[in-house]
Amino acid sequence: MRTSLKYLGIFVFLISESCFADIIINGNQNINTPTTYSNVTLDMSNGRFTVNTGGALNIENSTINVTISPTNPFFTTLTNGSLMMHNNTVNVTVNGIASTPNTQSMNPLVNIQQGSVDLSGNNFAVSTPFTVSALQTQNTTTTGFNIVNNTFSQFHGGLYLNNSNSATVTGNMFTNVSFASIWHSGNLSTFNNNIILFPGNLNMGDAIDIVNANADNINNNTISSGVNYGIFVMGGQNISIDNNQISDGLSYGIFIQTPSSLMAHKHKYLSKLLFKPNVKINFISNKNISITNNYLTQNRYGLAGGVVDQLIVTGNTFIQRFSDSSVRQYWTDNDILLPSASNLIWVNNFYKEAFAQDMPGDNSKSLEFVTYPAHGGVFIP
Repeated sequence: MRTSLKYLGIFVFLISESCFADIIINGNQNINTPTTYSNVTLDMSNGRFTVNTGGALNIENSTINVTISPTNPFFTTLTNGSLMMHNNTVNVTVNGIASTPNTQSMNPLVNIQQGSVDLSGNNFAVSTPFTVSALQTQNTTTTGFNIVNNTFSQFHGGLYLNNSNSATVTGNMFTNVSFASIWHSGNLSTFNNNIILFPGNLNMGDAIDIVNANADNINNNTISSGVNYGIFVMGGQNISIDNNQISDGLSYGIFIQTPSSLMAHKHKYLSKLLFKPNVKINFISNKNISITNNYLTQNRYGLAGGVVDQLIVTGNTFIQRFSDSSVRQYWTDNDILLPSASNLIWVNNFYKEAFAQDMPGDNSKSLEFVTYPAHGGVFIP
């Protein structure tokens, strides 16, 4: 009896150990059937996955150590099929790929041609900034991505969702992601409750870019310390931007760009993302954009834009700091900031001067909220 128990104990021990065993992935592994990895450590220093039609790659509760190099250029490519990743830690090491702060990464960690994506509760981090982007789709339409409660750190481009419909991107944290943290073109997508810290990684990039998109909701996000725009829209229709907190940016908190190839080319990194060989882009017009209940504090400027029809701006709070009344009135005058906005509704917006102890004289006025007028700019006597 004791002998039987002894061997049973060894058997249980081996099962337990095998649940957390290292699995080495070598070369390109084609996934053509449902495949699951659970509670393991994947050594992918020289390995990658390609998911094809009929394939479903499911990885959960695991540690994934990936090396991206010229001979191992991605972690996963979907030609079709599905990718499901839940509660994993993904450590990305870069080998033999130069940092390119001012040009797009040619090495997306996850490259999507077609298929479905479900990422939840994962932690993605790359060792070397300005090298590897996190996830990128191509020109083929994708539908129904679910990207929830993940963290992305130090990537050179976060989520590039091109021609992506009904995507849900919520509860994620992006830290020091250069180029765009979230970039979207498509329809009916939701970008809610994300935290985006240091977008652009002190070099270049917006927090959220909406380009040629319809019926997107951008709500309850926190964006802090960006080097470019907080939320940028070019070719947006039926867009809701509600209850976001955008702070400490070096440029505009929210900017609506006139849709045109000329204007796009002037945007340093968007031009690199948009204009590909043999790909022509027909930009849609900006129409019916609602900007409500947002809190924009200590960005260089608050809200501005080019040609847009049916712009609704209500219930927002702007907190900025200007050296004197004449400068403040100039940079808060919608006749200057929104000269080409037609059918503008501007109601119940408020302004407060940011408090700073190095300002000479009495700072008491900086503590007061005043009505932000539709025209003429804010005057604080």
